[in-house]
Amino acid sequence: MKRLLCTLWISMLVVLFSANAFAAGFNTHEQSVLSALRSGVSVNGTTIQLPAQYLNQAENYLNTVDLTAEQADEIIGYIGHAKSLVREEAQKTGATSIAELKKSGKTLLNQIVSDVQKAAAVADLKVGYDKNTLVGTDASGKTVFSAAKPIKKTGGDWQPLGLIASAGTLVVLAGGALWAARRFRLYEEA
Repeated sequence: MKRLLCTLWISMLVVLFSANAFAAGFNTHEQSVLSALRSGVSVNGTTIQLPAQYLNQAENYLNTVDLTAEQADEIIGYIGHAKSLVREEAQKTGATSIAELKKSGKTLLNQIVSDVQKAAAVADLKVGYDKNTLVGTDASGKTVFSAAKPIKKTGGDWQPLGLIASAGTLVVLAGGALWAARRFRLYEEA
């Protein structure tokens, strides 16, 4: 009985805490685009990089498409142009972060958005504004990129603990019921 309960308990824990693992389907062209996005811009002794949120969205989209070498080269060209704009502005203003670059004004932002739109068009995406937030959509209209700030989860996640506590309670109740049934049977025999 103990072996059965232990096996059930371990099986439940394995199911609850197992993580999904999958191999990313990036070809070499998509890898080169991601490398260009990840590399950032070195200026004034620091490296200005895209936020992880944007890189994750790019990875998620690139995992669903197959870019050709020509498409990747064109996209990397637009990324390079946007990086040169950032580098020039950072050298002029002494900015060391994206937040500081935002203070430079709309001209830089509009030039970068133009490069983003051109690069997105190569990958069959449409980029525009939705209520002052830059949004990218695919051919079907599904949003694949948003520059909106994500809602940060505060506090702990109690769901796994609740599941474990519920399962533990069920195991204890089942064990108690078996113990009571066995004791009752032994009491009747005596």
